Amino acid sequence: MARRKGVRRMIKQWKNGTYYVDYRDANGKRHRETLGTVRKIAEEMAQEILYKTRSLKKGLTTLTEKNEMTFRELWNLYSSQNPNDNRPSTVKRKTGVMDNYLLPLFGDRIITTLQEVDFLRYLETRKKEGASVGTRNKELCTLKAVFTYARRQKFLAISPVDEVTPRNEREFRRATVLSPQEEKTLLECASPHIRPIINFALATGMRRGEILGLTWDRVNMSKRTVFIPAALSKNKRARTVPLTGKAWGVIKAKHDLKQEVLTVTASGEVKTQMRPSALALPVFEADGKAKWSFRTAFEAACRRAGLTTLVFHDLRRTCATRLLEAGTDFRTVAEWIGDTPTVTAEVYCQTSPDRLRQAGEKMAEMFDQK
Repeated sequence: MARRKGVRRMIKQWKNGTYYVDYRDANGKRHRETLGTVRKIAEEMAQEILYKTRSLKKGLTTLTEKNEMTFRELWNLYSSQNPNDNRPSTVKRKTGVMDNYLLPLFGDRIITTLQEVDFLRYLETRKKEGASVGTRNKELCTLKAVFTYARRQKFLAISPVDEVTPRNEREFRRATVLSPQEEKTLLECASPHIRPIINFALATGMRRGEILGLTWDRVNMSKRTVFIPAALSKNKRARTVPLTGKAWGVIKAKHDLKQEVLTVTASGEVKTQMRPSALALPVFEADGKAKWSFRTAFEAACRRAGLTTLVFHDLRRTCATRLLEAGTDFRTVAEWIGDTPTVTAEVYCQTSPDRLRQAGEKMAEMFDQK
């Protein structure tokens, strides 16, 4: 949005209907260029001028010689001027992939010399290093985004990764769902400060970031719900999650600790409520710290419980599967956990062997009698 506004501010129009731009280059020299009489074309031309001007000011001096642009320079352009990566986690992931893996290998290579085989070899090397299919697919998506940007800016005619397709993650997808006994063992082996988080995740199916980002002003104690705003949700969809069972027990216990006696009514009844200053505090905090991580404690609990392949996201999968086994339809489960019905069915809802056996026995009872 900011980029488009910048372009619109650059464009001016003469009385005869012709658009033009008036700008200064990296050396401070003033320029004026006509852009024609069509607004859309004028905006595209002005956008290219804006890219070049900002790039030169950032030290990229090879834009006029597009064939000599290095992969590092292309990444610097993409990361500084591409407006689509507005989620901090996405920016952090792409930056990490580039800094740790891609730039050390391809940073000084001229982009026109990079070929498909270079990246196929890179992905094969990452596979031998132990990178999962999902990790390799994310790295490939980062490459595709950067080279798509290069092609749109006419730095390249063809992207070298256009024909490289991601692997099908469904073939390698983990299907870890906790059984009641495994849940009991995990809770027994977990440190006391993360047991409420484990119980809360199993009962609500909320993501790690949603749980750590939950504040008291989003908890409705009367309706027993929590509100997750779009800014905190991974897919940018706001939703309301009911607090039932263990989830309500966790919230109620923590809420009681935050209450403070404020007034005494005329009848002598003591009225307690949460301090207004506490409403902005996170529900789950450690030693008064708003920003903290329980990853190390959770992994240690999994090792002690013998669940070495378990990850925290499996608690979300367990919640969705239990909702399904309780007779909840896919659409309701999807709204509960904040995903589409298709993703919910393919990724989160795992059918247990016992449920398959029950379905088979029910079918046999219905049709064997006939």
